[in-house]
Amino acid sequence: VEIDQMDVLDIMTDDMSIRPVSDWPASWRRYLSGFDLADMFEGRGEDREMVGILKKIKWPDKVKNLELLGKHISVQAFREQVKTEHDVVGTLSDLMDELSSK
Repeated sequence: VEIDQMDVLDIMTDDMSIRPVSDWPASWRRYLSGFDLADMFEGRGEDREMVGILKKIKWPDKVKNLELLGKHISVQAFREQVKTEHDVVGTLSDLMDELSSK
């Protein structure tokens, strides 16, 4: 499972800039939840000037994805526990009483 090995340093540099997507490992390209880009401007109308680009990366929810994967492949730890209780003695006693009254 690759998702548990994903490291932010795979896609970012030490100065917090984002590496080109072509340099990203396949796991980051497949499991990223979203990527938003927005141009940042100062001024209005003809005087407006682009001053930067806002980049938002939506990280994958590792815990949720691993839980869903575990349920998908039937990992015992994720199996829902179902408890059933039966009063076998009472049920047999009722059945015997019913049969003897016939």
